[in-house]
Amino acid sequence: MTENVRRTKRVVVAQGVVVPLAIAAGGVAYWSPAAPTGSDTIDAVIVCLGVALLTWIGAAASWWVLIVASGAALSISLRIDLAVAAVIALGITLRIGMHQRNHSVMRALATGITLNVLLRSELELFAGLSTVIGMIVAVLIYTSGTRRRPEEQQRWINGFAIGLFIYAIAAGSIMSASALTARNNLVNAIDNLKSGMSQLSSGDLDQAAITLDDASRQLQLARHRINSVWTQPARAVPIVAQHRRAIDDLSNDAAQLVDVIVTELDRLDLDSLQPINGAFDLDAVDRAASSVSRLRDAIYQIDGTVTNTRSMWLIAPIQDRINELSGEVSKQRSRIDDVDATLAQLPKLLGGDEPRRYFVAFTTPAEARGAGGFMGSWAELTADQGQITLARLGRTNELNAGGNRRREVSGPEDFLTTWGEYGFTSGPGGATERDVWSNITISAHFPSTAQVIAELYPQSGGNAIDGVFALDISALSTFLNFTGPVSVPDVELPLDATNAEEFLLFDQYQLAADIDRVDVLEGFSRAVVDALLSGGIPGPRQLVEGLAPAVRENRIVGYAVRPEEQNLFERLALSGALPDPVNGDAIALAFNNASASKLELFLDASMDYSFSVDTAGGLTGTLDVTLANSAPTSGWPEGVIGNYIDLPPGTNQLMVTIYSRFMPTTSTFGDEVIDPVVGIEAGYIASSFFVVLEPGQTETLQLTFAGRIENSDLTGSQIPISVRVPAMVRPLPVSVLYTSPSGRVIETSIDRPGVFLRPSENLASE
Repeated sequence: MTENVRRTKRVVVAQGVVVPLAIAAGGVAYWSPAAPTGSDTIDAVIVCLGVALLTWIGAAASWWVLIVASGAALSISLRIDLAVAAVIALGITLRIGMHQRNHSVMRALATGITLNVLLRSELELFAGLSTVIGMIVAVLIYTSGTRRRPEEQQRWINGFAIGLFIYAIAAGSIMSASALTARNNLVNAIDNLKSGMSQLSSGDLDQAAITLDDASRQLQLARHRINSVWTQPARAVPIVAQHRRAIDDLSNDAAQLVDVIVTELDRLDLDSLQPINGAFDLDAVDRAASSVSRLRDAIYQIDGTVTNTRSMWLIAPIQDRINELSGEVSKQRSRIDDVDATLAQLPKLLGGDEPRRYFVAFTTPAEARGAGGFMGSWAELTADQGQITLARLGRTNELNAGGNRRREVSGPEDFLTTWGEYGFTSGPGGATERDVWSNITISAHFPSTAQVIAELYPQSGGNAIDGVFALDISALSTFLNFTGPVSVPDVELPLDATNAEEFLLFDQYQLAADIDRVDVLEGFSRAVVDALLSGGIPGPRQLVEGLAPAVRENRIVGYAVRPEEQNLFERLALSGALPDPVNGDAIALAFNNASASKLELFLDASMDYSFSVDTAGGLTGTLDVTLANSAPTSGWPEGVIGNYIDLPPGTNQLMVTIYSRFMPTTSTFGDEVIDPVVGIEAGYIASSFFVVLEPGQTETLQLTFAGRIENSDLTGSQIPISVRVPAMVRPLPVSVLYTSPSGRVIETSIDRPGVFLRPSENLASE
């Protein structure tokens, strides 16, 4: 013992000053953001008492320990005020070391400053590196300060520490046992929450209510077990308390919010949203909107609860489950936002505030156009207080011949600059030509097409309209899944969802010569619309599920004159717009038939794009569009395989437009150099090429590009590009090969039409 005393220099502590100083340091610590347990009251006690005790103990600590402590505090002080305080503490300890005297007051002062700096570290005490540093500093101060005190003080300090340790072990053990009993309930609850959210988004509300109700029951059981009287001591044990609080908060808050969701699901009557004979119950829409709004609020609160529950201190199995739940809830936030926004605008779209008129274009890809196909017929629908009515239905030629002798289109400016010469500004004095409606869908950017229609239709014998929709043959045939078969004059068999598309694309051209094929098309359009408005429109879930593929493939697109309604169409990916080309590369392909034929029935095409990006964002790329014409030279009507430009039957003259961020550096068709007609549209450079394909000919249009892209992620598994694939009669496969700045090669294939933003390497299997 004598030898031990000689080795350890005792410090005489000026208790009259050090104790008040320690209390003051603890008081200052109260205002720190440290949260070792997550409970405000308990955290205040632990932090204030812990800092006060350590400050008192630090009054006897070795000067070199205090230098290490204050130096550590300085190293993680990112704020200038904290850095200054740490420097002051470091200066005090250096002075102590230089004089080699007791200076217990100065030791306590340096300790109190150091601890308060650590508590306010921007790295967040009790999280990550700062936690480790803080605990090491605390142990060093405790060990050094205790050893340099009288033996009696050492005994009660160490006894107090051992008591705290035993308390923590006992409380943690009891908590662990309770957590084990609650684990299955919690795991089942989280799994049911994920499943219920997924069922909710798919529209299976009845099953979602059952699943979520079970989740609520499991959460309540978990909370009962984790919140028993035996687990209360664990509230004061850091880390263990984090687990207890996380499970308790998640169980309590989520259970209450799930009960709200289940209640609203019971109130939400989707069947009431199904129209009867084309009439929607707007009161039912309002009720549904109110329920969905409350559902949205509850889901947002669950998202906040789950986010707040996440903590680095939670053990991996629970943290993993919570992370998965957080991801699922985040998805549902986006989906419920879409539903909420839709129901908010739906009464207006249905004429709840004033009557609405909508133009509907029926297109066919047999004669290609940038927006999907040639508009052969059209309809005008009205919506008034929820009642939808077919006001007019006609052919494209009626609009060409109708209305004013002089018709003008004022915009969009980029549309007119790029496409004006194709009938929109090429008439006398900049007016339209008489057959302008035959080219109305020439642009691949549907918002521009729709704006032109909205301006041109009233000048062509129609009314002012509030919106425009376009449906191709495939989409129109999809509606037969809802209505069942329809009968069309001069067509022997009823047309249904299994044969209508084939008939409209091919079989109709083999009808007897004395049958007016245009009458047949108009008859089919009228039959489908009449069937829908007489009771064929299904409920929301069936409607969304049935039409989702057509919407994804841009076979159904829409535009609203009012900005807030157009914002909704954009949100629902219904706008038919070219994707924003600003971030990364962008490629979009479009075709326009240039011979007034239906030769795209026999057109096969594929697109291959390979590009690389260097570390500075410099891009080089090569695009190959391969075209194959398998058209016959006889056996089909002149309107199908013929043309108006004296080319042999079956010869396809086609305008191919490549939308890109960059001007092509070279362009060839086969072995010949071919120059583009260049325009600007929707932020893209639109390079158009007129090509001629003889029957049986296969040729490749090749373009090269060079430029620079701005993108924060060029090395991940996603390719920094947006791709727009047009809907055609025959599938148009696309492959993209990307070489990143690091040399990583990512290849993906696209086998369906639509817009693909930053496609991933496994896109083909998605």
